[in-house]
Amino acid sequence: MNYFNNKKIRTKLIIAFVIFMLALVVVGAVGFVNMKNINDGMTTLYHDHTVTIEHVGVADTTLFKLRGDLLKYIIIPDGRAQLETDINADIVTIDTEMQAVRSSPLTVEERSTLAEFDKAWLSYQESIKQTLAEVKTGNTTDIVDSIRDGSPLMNLRTAVDTSLGRLSDEANVEAERISTQGSATFTDAVLLILVTVIAAGVVAVLLISVLTSSVATPLERLADVTRKVASGDLRIEIPREERNDEVGVLVDSTRVMLENLRTLDREILEGVNVLASSVSELMTTMAQSASGAQETATSISETTAAVEEVKQTTEVASQKAKNVADNAASASSMVETGRVSVEETIASMNRIQQQMDSIGESIGRLNEQSLAISEIIGVVNDVAEQVNILSVNAAIEAAKAGDQGKGFAVVAQEIRLLAEESKRATGQIRKLLKDTQKAVSTAVMAVEQGSRVVEAGVRQSTETGNSIRVLEEFNEQSAQSATQIAISSKEQLVGMEQVAVSMESIKLASVQNLQGAREAEKVAKNLKDLGLKLKELMNRYQT
Repeated sequence: MNYFNNKKIRTKLIIAFVIFMLALVVVGAVGFVNMKNINDGMTTLYHDHTVTIEHVGVADTTLFKLRGDLLKYIIIPDGRAQLETDINADIVTIDTEMQAVRSSPLTVEERSTLAEFDKAWLSYQESIKQTLAEVKTGNTTDIVDSIRDGSPLMNLRTAVDTSLGRLSDEANVEAERISTQGSATFTDAVLLILVTVIAAGVVAVLLISVLTSSVATPLERLADVTRKVASGDLRIEIPREERNDEVGVLVDSTRVMLENLRTLDREILEGVNVLASSVSELMTTMAQSASGAQETATSISETTAAVEEVKQTTEVASQKAKNVADNAASASSMVETGRVSVEETIASMNRIQQQMDSIGESIGRLNEQSLAISEIIGVVNDVAEQVNILSVNAAIEAAKAGDQGKGFAVVAQEIRLLAEESKRATGQIRKLLKDTQKAVSTAVMAVEQGSRVVEAGVRQSTETGNSIRVLEEFNEQSAQSATQIAISSKEQLVGMEQVAVSMESIKLASVQNLQGAREAEKVAKNLKDLGLKLKELMNRYQT
């Protein structure tokens, strides 16, 4: 059985088919041989005996008719010509039928009986011819006596009839023997075919049983296993099949597949649990990121508004710095005029009083302008302080923004440097203004003393010229500082515009980050739903 189980299913089917075909060939051969024997017996029975019996019967019937025609020919004068013709025809018929009998295969007894018939038949034909001749001569009494029982003619006829009857009986006996033999052959053939069919059936049942136990039964068990696996039960165990055919390979492969499915189910379940945990943490992180992005967007909006205010303030400071530069230029012109006046005073002391009044008025205006410059410098100093604070806040927000805020951090650093430079410049201007105010006070005192002491006019004028030269230098420095302040304010204005553009970009990026965080949160939620669904699907399988 193990040898058969180790064969391939193709080989098993071929072996079963070959055995079944051999059984069919044996049954067919046995049936063919027996049918041939029966056919040969029936042929022999027909050609050798039935035909003989038929010819003997026809000859016997014709012999009986010949006797009647002969009696009619003797007794009835009318129609003798036709009767003679019929008698001759009957004789020819009997000769023809008996010639057919002679051509048939006959037994020894039949040939002996046929020889007796031929002898009696020749004598009977001679007697008939003699009787016909006597009837023609008109000797009716002797002719009638010749056809009575016991006469030579009737004795010959009896001998012919007896030989024909015996020949027919012998043919019937032989035919019966052949028929009995055919029946026996048929019975033997039926028995042999029946035995062969039963043997073939037994072989077929054995083949079916072997194929069923070797192929169908394992396949049914395997089908039951696959149905349980399809219903979600992976706990079933498949016994190992010690066979090398396709069924054994299929069973082993199914067992390995089932083990792999159990392992895969456990790994997927573990992965689903890890996925669910990771997605939960990811959703928490994304929620926090979305909240942080929302706060960042709000802070950036506030910072953008503050930068816009700083931009406007910087524009005002730039305008005021421009005004300071213009005033400084006017002051330089006025100082130049004062210097010319001093020189004219040295040349002509007669106009000292008028010139001193003009100088007093100019110095008064200069004092007022110095005070205005001082106020403007205070405003510029405050603006620089605010810009510095805003640059620090902008640097902090840029650090929060990450890589997208690096450009804004650079701009904030430049703004802070410009604010510090503006602060230093305002300090220098303030110092110069203090010196200028002191010089203006000195000039006022000099003018008053010049009014009282005309005698010292030259000396005072000289001192005033020196003071005015000093004032001219200070005024030039103030003009330069005011120009630097105007340039710095302009640069600050450009920088604040860049800051505003950068803040808009950061605001747009923060909005995109917020949208991305929300989309990521939706994706995380979808992943969580997918993990739960996958876990639900895997829970259908029992391992």
